Amino acid sequence: MRPRRLLSRKRGTVKLSPDKLNYLHDTLDKLLLEPWLVKHAIEKDPVGILHDYIDPLNIEVSGLIASCLSYGKQSIFRPIVQRILDQMGHSPVNYLLESDPSVWTNDFDWFRYRFTTKYDLMCLMLATRNIIKTYGTIEFSFGFDVIPNIHSAMSSFVDRMYNQDFSPLGPIGDMKGFKYLLPHPVKNSACKRLNMFVRWMCRRDEIDVGIWKFDKSKLVIPLDTHINRISKKLGLTTKSGTSWKVAEDITDSLRQLNPKDPLIYDFPICNAGVIGKL
Repeated sequence: MRPRRLLSRKRGTVKLSPDKLNYLHDTLDKLLLEPWLVKHAIEKDPVGILHDYIDPLNIEVSGLIASCLSYGKQSIFRPIVQRILDQMGHSPVNYLLESDPSVWTNDFDWFRYRFTTKYDLMCLMLATRNIIKTYGTIEFSFGFDVIPNIHSAMSSFVDRMYNQDFSPLGPIGDMKGFKYLLPHPVKNSACKRLNMFVRWMCRRDEIDVGIWKFDKSKLVIPLDTHINRISKKLGLTTKSGTSWKVAEDITDSLRQLNPKDPLIYDFPICNAGVIGKL
């Protein structure tokens, strides 16, 4: 029988009771120890692709491309991401910095993934190239040293990506496809894929690469309908939807479990539900 009154409500935010905290700690900590978890991450999840690289810039570039295209079925988009990076050679960052955008059209003439055209992909590549040329790394373009708030830092980064000079690619239309890859936080989007990218970069364990210095306690969970559904069943939130506010609400609950590293439970929650362990 499930224990009663495992959570209470205070000022609209879930306040986990001691019984609920103990239950979730036991359940999720056991999942963290499951041997299949890391194996699944490396072999099936897009984060596994990042482990093919050692140079931080290559990890950043491969991570941004992988995260932006991580929509739809994992079994479909991961091979596509892998093919993109294979096309860019052993060093994706060298490909961006040393090749002319005029050759990208031919190199990626094969590319099309659901809503994303090769021109959307090339906009992402060109903006990333310009960011690295300007700031040295993608990390520095977030401005974490002066913008400690993750929402503001991500907004600043997306603004910079949007405001690049895309003229080397020729006429590219209204940019909607490119902006779909990088939704803006100010529009209350949960920004699942960008939050996932930042998680990869800031946390370090057998799954996440952790090459950035931003405080991992301030990260926000990459939220989609699947995570929202599981989080409601676990009592981490009572809210529905995939907005930034809901993502913050779930993250606040996870901070009650682990204040210093709330997203340690993100990957287990997501994939345990998929595989049927939760």
